[in-house]
Amino acid sequence: MERLIELFINTEDGEFYDRGGLLAAYDPAINAGELVRLTVQLCAGVPAFNSAGALLNPDTTFAGTLAAAETIIDNNFNWYDKGTLLENLTTGTAISELSVASEAAPRQLGAVRLNAGTVVNFCGWTATEGGYRLTLADNEFNPAQFTPPADFAQGAAVEVLEQPIIVSAQNDDSGRENGLFSGLLDAANPVYESMIEGQEDIPNCRIEFSIYQDGRAVFRARRYFDCLGAMAMNKGAAYVHSDSWREADSRYIKLVDWQAPPEYQFSEDGTNWHDQQQDADLYYHERRPGGQWGQAVKMKTGQTGAAAGFGTPTIAVETLPAGSDATASVTASGGDTAKVFSFSLGIPKGADGQNGTNGADGAAGADGVSSYTYVAYASDASGAGFSLTPTDALKFRAEIHTTTAIETPDAEDFAGATWVKYIGDDGTGTGDMLKSVYDTNDDGIVDHAAAADAVGATTAAQVADAVGKAHTHANKTTLDKLAETDGKLTYDGAEIGGGSGTVKSVNGQLPDESGNVTIETGGVVDESRLLPTGGKDGDILGYQEGVDRGNGADVRLLLQNALTDSANGNAAPAAVTTQGVTLTGDNNLLFDGNDSHVTAVLATDEIFAADKEWTIDFWMKPTANSSEWNYILTENRGDWGSHSIGLTWNKTKNVLEQDTGGYLASVIRSSNWPNDSVACAASEWHFVAVEKQKTASGWNLNYYLNGAIWLQVAFTADFVPFDASDNPFWFGGKTTDSGRWFKGEVNKLRVTMGARYGGKAFAVPDRLTDYAAPAGQPVWTKGIDRSRLLPDVSSLTQADDGKVMQFKFTSAEAEVPFCCNCQALMPDTTNQLVNDSGTGTTLTLGNTLAVSDVPGPFGGNCVSGIGNDGDSYTISISPRVAFSAADDFTLEWWLRPPTNALNETFLYFCKENGNYDYSWRIYNGAFWQMSSEIIPASEISSLALKANDWNFLVLCRKSGMFRLFINGIRVFSKSWQWAPPESVTFWKFAGGVSGVSNYCGGFRYSRSALYENDFEVPTAPFSVNAGREMVLDFMREATTSKAGAMSAADKAKLDSISTSSVSWYTISDANTITLDRANGELQKVTLTQNCTLTAPVLDADHPTLLLQVTSSSAVTVTVGETNIVTDHTGTFQVGWFYDGETTRRYPVVEVA
Repeated sequence: MERLIELFINTEDGEFYDRGGLLAAYDPAINAGELVRLTVQLCAGVPAFNSAGALLNPDTTFAGTLAAAETIIDNNFNWYDKGTLLENLTTGTAISELSVASEAAPRQLGAVRLNAGTVVNFCGWTATEGGYRLTLADNEFNPAQFTPPADFAQGAAVEVLEQPIIVSAQNDDSGRENGLFSGLLDAANPVYESMIEGQEDIPNCRIEFSIYQDGRAVFRARRYFDCLGAMAMNKGAAYVHSDSWREADSRYIKLVDWQAPPEYQFSEDGTNWHDQQQDADLYYHERRPGGQWGQAVKMKTGQTGAAAGFGTPTIAVETLPAGSDATASVTASGGDTAKVFSFSLGIPKGADGQNGTNGADGAAGADGVSSYTYVAYASDASGAGFSLTPTDALKFRAEIHTTTAIETPDAEDFAGATWVKYIGDDGTGTGDMLKSVYDTNDDGIVDHAAAADAVGATTAAQVADAVGKAHTHANKTTLDKLAETDGKLTYDGAEIGGGSGTVKSVNGQLPDESGNVTIETGGVVDESRLLPTGGKDGDILGYQEGVDRGNGADVRLLLQNALTDSANGNAAPAAVTTQGVTLTGDNNLLFDGNDSHVTAVLATDEIFAADKEWTIDFWMKPTANSSEWNYILTENRGDWGSHSIGLTWNKTKNVLEQDTGGYLASVIRSSNWPNDSVACAASEWHFVAVEKQKTASGWNLNYYLNGAIWLQVAFTADFVPFDASDNPFWFGGKTTDSGRWFKGEVNKLRVTMGARYGGKAFAVPDRLTDYAAPAGQPVWTKGIDRSRLLPDVSSLTQADDGKVMQFKFTSAEAEVPFCCNCQALMPDTTNQLVNDSGTGTTLTLGNTLAVSDVPGPFGGNCVSGIGNDGDSYTISISPRVAFSAADDFTLEWWLRPPTNALNETFLYFCKENGNYDYSWRIYNGAFWQMSSEIIPASEISSLALKANDWNFLVLCRKSGMFRLFINGIRVFSKSWQWAPPESVTFWKFAGGVSGVSNYCGGFRYSRSALYENDFEVPTAPFSVNAGREMVLDFMREATTSKAGAMSAADKAKLDSISTSSVSWYTISDANTITLDRANGELQKVTLTQNCTLTAPVLDADHPTLLLQVTSSSAVTVTVGETNIVTDHTGTFQVGWFYDGETTRRYPVVEVA
């Protein structure tokens, strides 16, 4: 009797158990020559048993289905090896052996796939020079001949299919109703025999249990399994060879068995069986080919399907050449309820017939319709200056066409016409060429042309000389004073520029005695003096020492354009070892994909200790390796990922992913570990970062791609990816699986102590700009707080002398009914939050809510437990805040959830008895008012939140437009006018998420719309000033000349206050522009063409010039010989400044 192995699988996490608990201390095993009965019981969670040993929680997912199970045991994940034919195969010529070359030695049993439809089995082989001679076999793996159905040429590509070590036989699926499956494992088969011969075991074996439905795997679980050898075997029990196999005595499933589907029979009563299912059948049973029939299973009655139906058929007819064969075809498409048949007929053209007799004259046609065309002219595209008479001033033209005559068309007749500019604008040059001046003898020839003819000028140079000597104009007297003396330009006999002393210097280089300045080329730009990027409206440019430029004291490894460390945080460079890594011509690190990796000896206990934050970032350009997965930061000890960061690039999906397989850090792995990925194209540069960040409740592992966070995982366990003992820093993925090493280019591989990005999106650094040590450089600092500026007083009525100017706010009660930062309770209460508005609106905590010392968004306290799990988890707001369907309002709140998306109710609008018929909530990704969908999910861009971090949320209505903002980003905007009825007496605030592990850091309601477009998240707690207008007025007379009175001088200053905007000088569009400081400090141009700029000349009195360039189509702008932008669309600014000696240029800054 065969030995029994009984396994239990938790279907929630795929872990294996026996009756003693989790399989951790040992692996199940089978011995050479042994036959084992395997039973697999699926469990809904960790298996639990009663006192009698009966399972209490079977997984019945597959009850009432035709699910079938199969188990295999193998030591790799290889399905086939690529190979080539070493001989020609001829159609119809039978062969018994076949020679192939393969990238690996075949197993004793297997198959060769010649093409998609041709597979031939083999039952043994011998090695030959350059390949293997296979003994061909039938479906039972007995030696047999094979007759090729087509010709196959020597050298053709084939696939040598690999037979698993063990495939379960006599699989019994009859217990699927209760999640029980069984089968036989036979270790007496040729594959096992060939691999165990002379070995104690077959290394790295795993058991894989699979359930199939409709030919597809719907469940899989695997773990390690020992395949053991034997020191001695009874010769009589040796392996049964393929030429003597019998169905009755073989337990090893054959290729035909696991390739073929199960067989089924059907019955009305469970006793009388037939092969074809009929409508009255209530039972079925099944078997594997050649096996015994299982027990009868009663089928569940499904819902009535949709009625069959047909769409509109189509037919296409094609005329074929005369004498060809007629053709006909039909195709079907669409579902069963709308099947569409398309017919295609090809009908040969018949022979030409005889000419027919002339037909009778047709009836006279109807009278034609008159058509009238009218043309009008205007001064612009709107039709201004309408006229039927063209003039040079009317540059736009329009036409209308009618069937009726219009005696005198007017502007209304042309209301729908398109006005087209047909006369170009006048040129910007000036001057007249008058006949009286240039053809004084009235002979139709310009006088100077006649002069050229008179002197016999024939060449271009002669004509130019003659014309130059003969021309005259208003500036001739002035220009005639220009001359040259000793190679120097003079005016009226005096040298222009006054000699060499006039030019001070160029780039610090003084002129020589002749006034010439020699400028050296190839110098390095001083980056610290360039204008920084990232400036915002109102920011002020300053200078700051010690600015981080990417390579500060916190950087502990930096591979930048080299295979050696250049981190400033190390007293000496870290020891770096590379394998399969070289430098490209551009000094990028090239990983060849063959066990290519970088290791570094770092102070890992200091950098990666359990209580430390750290960041790893780098630029990469991945290319496909032979495997689907390219490991980047995975397991390093070979112990299946107990310390792995789990960062992998998938070549098949072109995604960067967090590996959920064996290479995931087991110390923080859980059953709900997210399986996430983000698009990441091959052969393109990407900036990648991973950081460990401290949070209030533990830690976050943040994954970034190109500045955006795509995965954030919270955990509390100690996680140390690298340590000093046996796990050095390793980049490139350590693995024993061939082909899964990282392949591609990398640069600026950097390890930093601390969470460099803090779990937030960031601007990606320039890939071509090297990281440098901290240094002083210009920086943008926040400028004027415009919210603190005085209101516009230009429209105030002039006050009488002596009246006092004062400021006043509109009513707090009218504008902010409640404002709460969740810091404390009202005195002498146990559940009422402080309302900073002081309006009488009461904010009452539900029974399970409390003020917690967990830090709020700005420190201090917050409210814990808010959510949508009942009244006890909400904040009551009483009395209600009344508003109409047309009123503007803003509801803001701070929320810290454990989940990463909004998924529940924001507000309940309640009646006096506590019941509610109205609410605002998120359901299935859409916004609802109770049971009415208001804004569908398709119109909402994102509901994503930062898990375990503070999020700022806003519901706002302005002029009827209802909007939701998450962390400053508008996620929907739709016209919606609604207000709760008078029967509502109070509100319940639930925050928008479910569960009881959420925190609220403050909430505020304002009777005005504070937001319309995307905004920066507030950096201070809520204030009652939201929506309250500050009014400037002259309220009262001064009671004394010393207190409160305004002097006449001060009053005169106040009268002069103006809010006029800064003036920009506008430059005309041109392909060459010379900038002139005389036109002002601020200049702008709108370009429609490529343009070359000539830089301005600045001095101490006029030290700066800022140019703003806007273009709606792609343009290239050049300064000197440098393209400062190429194919640019949008707006940018570029500036020049005088450094005390010469004019220098700032870099280009994009303007949003």
